[in-house]
Amino acid sequence: MLSPRTAYAHGEEALFFPVGFLFALPFIALLAWLAVRGWIARMTVVALPIAITVGVGFLPGPFFPNWFRYTAEGNFVAGLAPPLVVAIVVVLAFRRCIP
Repeated sequence: MLSPRTAYAHGEEALFFPVGFLFALPFIALLAWLAVRGWIARMTVVALPIAITVGVGFLPGPFFPNWFRYTAEGNFVAGLAPPLVVAIVVVLAFRRCIP
């Protein structure tokens, strides 16, 4: 059965993964609004990072090192970095494909 890896965290560590994503979301929305044109492109820039965040949340535990899995900072970075990276890559792809 699939369960989020943060379900195995203790205490406040389980809260830092979604908090990291919530910190990334305004930057992703701003990036989508300023960097690409068209509502389909903007929705893609916002939707793919959300999907990646859900996927990262369900990655198996051994995928990450222990210091990354069992610390509040590691969970925060796991929620913050993947959606930002995906949003930047998608924006660059749209800007390259659509003049």
